[in-house]
Amino acid sequence: MSKNISNLQIASYAAPIMIMALMLGPSYSIIQGVYTQSFGLKLEDIAVYLIIVRLFDAVTDPAIGYLSDKTMSWPGGRKIWIVAGAIISVIGAYFLFIPPENVTSEYFLVFFLICYLGWTMMEIPHLAWGNELSGNYDTKSKIFNVRYAFLFIGMWAFVSLPLLPMFESTEFNGETLKLGFWMILIGMPFSVYVALKYCPQGENIQRENEKLGVKKMLFSMLKNKPFLIFCGVVLLIEIAIGMQGAIAFLHLTSFLALREEASIIYAFGFPVAIFAMPLWLTLAKKMEKAKAYALGIGVSGLGFLLLALLEPSNTQLWDMADTFWYYLAIFAFLQLMLGAIWSLPPALLGDVIDYGTLKTGKDQSGTYYAVFTFIKKSFGGLGGGIGLLIAASYGFEPSSTELSESAGQGVKLVMAYLPALLMFIALFILTLYPISKARHSVIRKKIDQDNNRRLNTVVISK
Repeated sequence: MSKNISNLQIASYAAPIMIMALMLGPSYSIIQGVYTQSFGLKLEDIAVYLIIVRLFDAVTDPAIGYLSDKTMSWPGGRKIWIVAGAIISVIGAYFLFIPPENVTSEYFLVFFLICYLGWTMMEIPHLAWGNELSGNYDTKSKIFNVRYAFLFIGMWAFVSLPLLPMFESTEFNGETLKLGFWMILIGMPFSVYVALKYCPQGENIQRENEKLGVKKMLFSMLKNKPFLIFCGVVLLIEIAIGMQGAIAFLHLTSFLALREEASIIYAFGFPVAIFAMPLWLTLAKKMEKAKAYALGIGVSGLGFLLLALLEPSNTQLWDMADTFWYYLAIFAFLQLMLGAIWSLPPALLGDVIDYGTLKTGKDQSGTYYAVFTFIKKSFGGLGGGIGLLIAASYGFEPSSTELSESAGQGVKLVMAYLPALLMFIALFILTLYPISKARHSVIRKKIDQDNNRRLNTVVISK
């Protein structure tokens, strides 16, 4: 497992994620907003369908992770999953991004499910592949830091589309989604080709003649204490971010009445996350990953609370200019902090996987990253569905021009108060995480010794 992977190889590895973000980014909030505001779907239906999609993930994520590990020794290894996932996701994106005139809720559900199947087939093997590119503590941080920088670049490219002069309005609508799809169709084949050609396959670690069955594999993961702590932290954070993310676009465009300004805010706010990636990489080296992660979590929670101070721009206390600049400042600040929440967990999980490898003798990267991705998508989607249902129960209706006091309270509860509370609980759990840089160095040394011993045994037996 190379410690000297080049910058070109890391960039080629991350390339498909930039195009994948053109699909994933809108799915967190904007697509729901466009389907409710432009296509007339009900908020309650979207909320229920988000939960259904996450239940679908509960089946597909572990299965794909397990199968990805099993096919690691095949020609192409995990790369074959990325190719298959790219094809399926592009097909789903065509129907989701370019719907017919009389689109139905069921149509949205079916093609959202197809898109998520393709995304899962790409994302889980891709994460596992990244972990297998290097066993070095700091190099893993760099690989996943670049990966998520590319993801934010893709998101930024999409949210900037309404600002193009070809559009009459700066609002997100069906025409924005259509252009986004054509970018996906062109970029996906090229980016996957670059990744497959220029990035090495990586190596997995396992003891000769040892097979780890499903039951034993799951039992070993449950005995992995650092992994359980890690999962608890990620689970709470994903519920918080999913809850907030699902309503963020509607909060901005319907509650704060900044529909035309939304693309400007996103276009200038998202680059902060991109430029923050080197900062978090440096902090992860100096403070260690878990401490840098904790900093991002804690300050993000405080940033969420700032969102509760914002009021609609049609009130006596706020005018549109004030609302725009305050929201832009808070959004940019949160992107700075959320850079840690996006980029550091996969690197932390890589260390947890090494701990599991030491205990079992088998590299289960795909399965571990499947569980990680399942938690992110399932509980993120669950949080999003619950958040939209809470807002709807308080009387919030995105297409309505009138906003009641109760609806405003519901939006603030979902957008600020509940996410902040969950972030602070996650921060407390993270203090129990035991793998430091020094301890990981010992783990890697023992793994390398086991591998050398196994290789020497094979040579002697021959």
